[in-house]
Amino acid sequence: MSCHIVSQGIMGIVVQRWEGAGRPDWTIGRTVNEVRRADAQLGRDGLGKVRHRALREHILQGDGAYVRQWTLGCHFCWINPRNPPCPICGRG
Repeated sequence: MSCHIVSQGIMGIVVQRWEGAGRPDWTIGRTVNEVRRADAQLGRDGLGKVRHRALREHILQGDGAYVRQWTLGCHFCWINPRNPPCPICGRG
């Protein structure tokens, strides 16, 4: 997923926060924290119960390795770029 694709899910929330922060070079650790925050936000809003159920369960269990791997699998352009380069930030 490139950063120009924004959804109502966890990835979309994280991308919106990253863009709102001026597209900084977030580390994997910072991005994992943002994933956890986005999941908590969706939980409070009553959203994302089915779509990200496995992720939420691992977050609640404190399974940091799973959450980190899930985050890396998202291919956020600032930590794990893909080709072609992202049309917004040019990373890739």
